[in-house]
Amino acid sequence: MNRAEDPHDRTRPDSTGRYERSDIPVRAVLWFGVGVLAAAVIIHLGLDFLLGRFSSESAARKASPWQWVPANAPREVVVPAPFELDQRRELRASEDRLLGSYGWTDVEAGTVHIPIDRAMDLLVERGVSAPLPRSKKK
Repeated sequence: MNRAEDPHDRTRPDSTGRYERSDIPVRAVLWFGVGVLAAAVIIHLGLDFLLGRFSSESAARKASPWQWVPANAPREVVVPAPFELDQRRELRASEDRLLGSYGWTDVEAGTVHIPIDRAMDLLVERGVSAPLPRSKKK
């Protein structure tokens, strides 16, 4: 059958020279438009709510005593007071003495501490194994 003779061919004009206009479901297109408009309104209201929430958190952050500083901002060097330096030096010296000496950690449980250098040597000699279960204090 020739295309010009096909009565179901919707691409050929009718007797008035116009094309058929009933192919598009107008009601469905209108409902789709209403749905898109409703979604846009809901999204707009949701974003407005979030923006208000974030700006209130930002205002609260600005009112806090802690100041936010960007990561790449130049930093102010804070030099501790001389007495703090002396206390830190004493603390470091006492820690170094403890870490470099033998002594009891808990006499009743029979736990001792040894210098770090000796502990590393023992680990190299014996190998690293699963940790021993901790003793429960009474």
